[in-house]
Amino acid sequence: MRARERRVRGWRVPAWRVRRSLGAALICASLSAVLSACSDSTGPVDGGIPLALSLQAAEGVPASEGAALGQAFDRVDRFRVKVEDAINHTLYADTVIRVTPGASAHELDIVLPESALGAVLTVTLTALQGQVEMFTATVQTTATKGDEGDPTEVGVRYTGPGLRGSVAGNDGNGLGGVTVEVLRSGAQAATTTTATDGTFLFMDLAAGTYTVRIPPRAGLTACPAERSVTLGSATAAAVAAFQYRAGGCTARVLVLSGGDVNDVPAAASVLGGVADLAVSTFFHVAATPGIEALRAYDVVLLYQNGLFDESVELGDELAQYVALGGNVVFGSFYWQGRSDSGIRAPGWGALEGVDPFTASAGGASYSPSTLGTVSPHALTEGVASLSSSGYRGGVAAKPGTTVVALWADGVPLLGYRDGTAGQRLVAVSLYPAHHAAGGVSGDYGRLWRNAVAWAGQAGGPARTGPVPGGP
Repeated sequence: MRARERRVRGWRVPAWRVRRSLGAALICASLSAVLSACSDSTGPVDGGIPLALSLQAAEGVPASEGAALGQAFDRVDRFRVKVEDAINHTLYADTVIRVTPGASAHELDIVLPESALGAVLTVTLTALQGQVEMFTATVQTTATKGDEGDPTEVGVRYTGPGLRGSVAGNDGNGLGGVTVEVLRSGAQAATTTTATDGTFLFMDLAAGTYTVRIPPRAGLTACPAERSVTLGSATAAAVAAFQYRAGGCTARVLVLSGGDVNDVPAAASVLGGVADLAVSTFFHVAATPGIEALRAYDVVLLYQNGLFDESVELGDELAQYVALGGNVVFGSFYWQGRSDSGIRAPGWGALEGVDPFTASAGGASYSPSTLGTVSPHALTEGVASLSSSGYRGGVAAKPGTTVVALWADGVPLLGYRDGTAGQRLVAVSLYPAHHAAGGVSGDYGRLWRNAVAWAGQAGGPARTGPVPGGP
């Protein structure tokens, strides 16, 4: 395709070219043996805002991932290009551009306003096959007038179909050279060895349910020893994460909330005194924790005390955390913030597609109730009585959710659903800090400890490797 130029507020904006090359490339600073992709302007033009990127397979990726990137480039039929101000997050461009799969080069024509000149930009280029992400590159650069300098280099990791994950050591760093085994119906289907950063990848797995295992290691415990992963189709992707730890598999918990009142210490205190839980807190004020910080935790307990505008950003971040293999416990009043709550809440972004419950009756209930029907499960073990003066209910179970306890009025109290990589997503229609106000009695603490401990037993997210839909 030839580049097209558009005039915007007097500035002519050149196109970007993405090229796959096994030989010399137009502006690529270096070449990968398997994949070389570069994004560049067509050259300085009168008043232009040239942007130059060089996309390459990330340094040190295993051969299997390099091969996957090469296949991915040939399958891409569209690119999503997103450009925003790195400081104030002003969105300058967010567009999807269709391309011809298998072409040797793709030219991507976007429009940037004059105000982007001189700004520090966060540029995210996501390669797609239909709606399936294949790889994503995110980099910061500056749009400058005149001749372009050397391209900004950024390494690309594969995030497309297949099964990938990581194996980390007790310190959280990736472990290379670990044999990872995949079984189907009890028979070995494939094996691979982790790269130096602890990541691994299995390509071309048919749809079905697999068991992923790592071998025992002297003096350490594998957390978990194995994971069950379900691929719904040959184009599905899943992440299975493991970590070797000294001692037992203590679940690292983050109690996370935001709103008008910081009561995360009160919510966290109900989890105190449990040997296999290590609890931290985070109250959202002006910034989210960030996906790299979230990756340190096996399970997040999320709720809210009042609405806050950044819940969409936080929800998208937590959805990435779940996609990496993380577990979430949702507390009451989280649903009051859902976009379908009926109270003009901003919503929780992609996380709304993950939670086991959905909002009803305004998203929360202040009416008193007591424990109703209870089904035998690890989540309900030791929970024989419960009463609440309010701060509960207001939910309905989504299809596919297993409800193991009800309030006396039939409203779901406790339910869960599994993720494709064995993630445990638990919903509790009770306020986690309610005990501090004295409005709850019975086996309140046992219920919350069960929820968090059971979720954490599934294992945590990938500590290293690429983040789906992110850098």
